[in-house]
Amino acid sequence: MKVYAYLIILIVATISGGGLIGFISGVAFIVFWEVTGSMGKPRRESQTLDEQYHQESYGEEPKTTIQKLEPCIDILCFYALKHEKHWTTEKVKFIKNLFTPFCKTTEDQAYLREKIKSKSRKPLEANINTWLEMKPTNDDIEIIYTKICLLTINTCLDMEQVQRDCLSVGTSLGLRYEYCENELFRLIKAREEYFNQEEEQDKYQDNQDSFQDTHTSELEKAAGILGIPPNSTRDQIQKAYRIKIKDFHPDRNINVTDAVKAMLEEQAHLINNARDVMLKYLT
Repeated sequence: MKVYAYLIILIVATISGGGLIGFISGVAFIVFWEVTGSMGKPRRESQTLDEQYHQESYGEEPKTTIQKLEPCIDILCFYALKHEKHWTTEKVKFIKNLFTPFCKTTEDQAYLREKIKSKSRKPLEANINTWLEMKPTNDDIEIIYTKICLLTINTCLDMEQVQRDCLSVGTSLGLRYEYCENELFRLIKAREEYFNQEEEQDKYQDNQDSFQDTHTSELEKAAGILGIPPNSTRDQIQKAYRIKIKDFHPDRNINVTDAVKAMLEEQAHLINNARDVMLKYLT
């Protein structure tokens, strides 16, 4: 089909152009047609192949949000393990709670778990540079800085080392030194206040437990002396007291030795005290 088309073009060009000049013009037109045709479609096919190669080389599917945050995840994992080389439930939960909102699918959640457990990470500086190239907002940077500080404060006992680590990474993230310093000291102070409150609560609970133990022991001892249950009513307490004390009344123990009298007085004192104790706890 193409040969017949070319032949027709040559004939028309020769007739219309007047002999040799027309023939040459027809040949030139055919050559131009062939060249422009061969430079069109194959070129588009070549671009398509380049695009396919690019997709195969850099990933056929676009990255999800959690995958884009990989450098940020690695930064926090680095500080979670810098001073305390093993994972704890609290540290895993701390990082998962921060990034779980960015997981839209179960595959995203699995990806996050694998990144936390990963034993192979890029150097800290490389991850910081990669993340900053993504142009995070200043608020996002401040959030990550705060999380880094919390991880460092809670895993490093050397406060001077904590300050060096946190102030250094803060400036690496592009934050002002004054902001980093103020935020770090705020977090340290908040941690101290938290532990002071915990200590006070522990002391209070210990005192309450001690009081409860004393209460129980004293009440049970008094009830044992009177021979009644610890949860007896007022009437039961008074009745038991009258029965017990009558045997130790001086009028019923006239002809006794001084030693026996002292013993009876001691028993009467115990009975009186037992009654008072039970009535006190009853109110």
